[in-house]
Amino acid sequence: AGGGWLETAARVLMADDPVIARNLGVLAQRRGDTATALRRLRRAAVLAPEDPATAGVMMKLPAGAEPGRDAIRWSVRSALTEPGQEKRWIDLVVRLLHEGRVREAAAWATRIPIPPDAWSYKLLRLVAHAYSKTECDAEAIPLLVRLTVREPYDGSLHILQALVHRRTGDLDAAVRHARRGALVEPGSLDTLAPLGAELARADRHEEAARLLRRVLRVDPERRTETVENLGAALLKFDDREETGRVLREAIVRRPHAPGGYLNFSTFALQGLDLGSAGRYGRFAALAGPTSADAQYNLGSICRHQGRVAEARSFLEAAVALDDKPMYRYVRAMLELGDGDPVDGLQRYAVRWDIPSFSASRRLGAEPSLPLPVWQGEPRPDATLAVWAEQGIGDELWFAGYLAWAAERVGHVVVEVAESFAPLLHRSFPDIEVRARYGDGTEAAMAAADLQIPMGDLVRLCGAATLPVPTGYLRPDPAAVERLRGFYRAGRPGRGIIGISWRSVKPLRGRSFEAPLGDWGPLFALDDTVFVSLQYGDVIDDVRLVAERFGRSLVRSPEIDAYRDLDGFAAQVAAVDRVVSIANSTVAMAHALGKPVDVIARTIQDDWRYARGASATRWLPTARVTWQTDGQDWATPIRQIAERIGREP
Repeated sequence: AGGGWLETAARVLMADDPVIARNLGVLAQRRGDTATALRRLRRAAVLAPEDPATAGVMMKLPAGAEPGRDAIRWSVRSALTEPGQEKRWIDLVVRLLHEGRVREAAAWATRIPIPPDAWSYKLLRLVAHAYSKTECDAEAIPLLVRLTVREPYDGSLHILQALVHRRTGDLDAAVRHARRGALVEPGSLDTLAPLGAELARADRHEEAARLLRRVLRVDPERRTETVENLGAALLKFDDREETGRVLREAIVRRPHAPGGYLNFSTFALQGLDLGSAGRYGRFAALAGPTSADAQYNLGSICRHQGRVAEARSFLEAAVALDDKPMYRYVRAMLELGDGDPVDGLQRYAVRWDIPSFSASRRLGAEPSLPLPVWQGEPRPDATLAVWAEQGIGDELWFAGYLAWAAERVGHVVVEVAESFAPLLHRSFPDIEVRARYGDGTEAAMAAADLQIPMGDLVRLCGAATLPVPTGYLRPDPAAVERLRGFYRAGRPGRGIIGISWRSVKPLRGRSFEAPLGDWGPLFALDDTVFVSLQYGDVIDDVRLVAERFGRSLVRSPEIDAYRDLDGFAAQVAAVDRVVSIANSTVAMAHALGKPVDVIARTIQDDWRYARGASATRWLPTARVTWQTDGQDWATPIRQIAERIGREP
């Protein structure tokens, strides 16, 4: 018993015996005398610092037992002094995870000397959890495989594998593992909801919506947390009635959560309702002041509203909360279009940090070509490989800076879309033009000394403070003359206007159209020939113009404006002026030095158009007329027609 003669005798002996000192410490702790326990345990540790038992007792003392005492330090000491004992490592990892020190837990896990094949299920699960929380995906995957072999019917393990595979960019594997989780626990929202989320991330939104509707039936008690996810999936559909209803319910059920307002703001933005988008975007930012997505969304909306200072502030806040490349990319777009173009061009390089950025080649951590990136210095001894990026309109526009590059290096080889190659070759005969994926193209590019993506030429030449090149493409003069004669046949002395009204994008939701039924004021112009510059099948459009407005819309059926840019250039060069929505027709008119009236949408996601301005520094031949209502095309078309009608 405490205080007895035996303990008194032991206190005398403990001066030289660590085991006695440790046991006396345990006795003191059992009777609640923590201060005495600490003194005796510290004596044991001094006498035998390698003894794991003392460290094991020390780490179990109450948290406030010793000022500044770190139980984890003793737990580390215990594991290191007895590294072959799995229970020591389990205790260390558990303590670190409990205190939220996940990265330390993952770091110590890598030092466990016991082969993973010999780990218990508990240690496997703890370490896999630590790895998954710290994005140590390569380390987590084999552990999760072992866990699912041991517990194949644990749905949470499959869901965790889905999370890890999604972070590696393997969305198909993420869906596959999430589906397995739902199969082994088909009645659980904890497996069905993550499957719906993974399907949505993989752009399988119809499947996601079907699954989430099923979740509402399986677990109606948890409807609140499901409707928000269902609304997010429905945002990808055209059924705006159901989407709006579900999104409103999500807000009503969770009025203090930012997610519902954020989704509804996106919904309004899709409907081109900037007012509602901004209002709900502000609600999201108020409900979630630390939500980077809410700050980013509001910054993007302010950008489309032309509120540059506010947009800049919100986008900076988003980056400060979560430094995502997409946030910084939109920040660059803001400066390029509406702010400081010098700053914007410097920021523009962030596009290579976005995995989904549209380009046939890459820069960054894994460049497509093993070549140094040109920095704009004179290199008369070098061959420069220039490769196009983004869409065909961007290729047409960026090509204006090829002449600058050709003046500074010995030889330029440029890779562009096959449809663009003949036109570019005629326009720049001293530059070696190669068709993307064509025979010999890869070898020619790889044999160069330096490389540069075409979009970076704009920054290197200091374009933000220089006149923008225009009229640099050279169409086939014979084709231009032939087409102009065809357009004027039987219509002498009449002006020729080329029009384009449709943009078809490969990405869902990016296509748009100004319906020809709204073009009546333009077709009412006298002494005018109207020519279709629209790519794709326009037979029905030609018929509509004839039936509704009694005018002929002339087309050149032998020219495919999508696949034959040389023929398309001749078409644009053969007209007197162009009226078009903001698509590649505008870029072609710019490259040919042709005047063009542009109908810009309320949400025109292209930095070459300054918000609300009739002129933009990046497109000097363009005159821009903006929608004030995202659903109204007739008003800007009427304004353009009135201006043209007043001109001589």
